[in-house]
Amino acid sequence: MNQWLWNIFEYDSTPVIFESAYGLDESVRRLAAERNVSSTLTYADGKVTAQAVVLHREVPLAAPAVNPYFYGKFQIDGDKVQLIGSFSLHRLARVIIPIYIWFLIFWKIFSLIMIISTHQWWMPLFGIGLFIIILGALLLAKWFTRGDIAWLTQVIEKALGITEFSPPSE
Repeated sequence: MNQWLWNIFEYDSTPVIFESAYGLDESVRRLAAERNVSSTLTYADGKVTAQAVVLHREVPLAAPAVNPYFYGKFQIDGDKVQLIGSFSLHRLARVIIPIYIWFLIFWKIFSLIMIISTHQWWMPLFGIGLFIIILGALLLAKWFTRGDIAWLTQVIEKALGITEFSPPSE
C-alpha cells in the first residue's frame, strides 16, 4: 500500500540528460540567468552551480510543496557538456509524506484500541476523514502542477541552446 501511495505523489524520477551547445562556464551562466526571468508571473527559481542544479517553477500565491523539482549537475563527457539529473518532489516533501502516512496508520490502530476500551465509534471515521482530505488536497496540488516538468524542460533547453526560442506555455 505504501508503494501505491508513494507513486501518487512521486514524479517520474527517470534520469534526463540535456546536452549543452556551450562550454561549462557559459552553460552555468546561461542557466543561472534564466532564474527569476519572466514574461508572465511564473518563473524558474533555484540554485545553479557547476556542481549542483536545483530548479523549480515558482508561481505566485502557490505553495511549492508538490511542485516537481529538477535536481542535477553538470558533467563533461569528452567535448560535450551535459546537465544530468531528474525531476522529483522536494526533498522535504519526500520525508513528510511518508511520516504523514505512518501517522495515519498509527491513528487507525490507536482508534481501534479506543473503540474496544471506550466505545468511541467515531475515532476511525476521523482518521479516514483526515486521510481523504489530505489525499484530495495533495492530488489537487499535483494536478495544478501537471505542466511544470514540460515547462522546466523548455526553460533548461532554451538556456543550454538545445532548441530554438519559444516561450514556455502556461
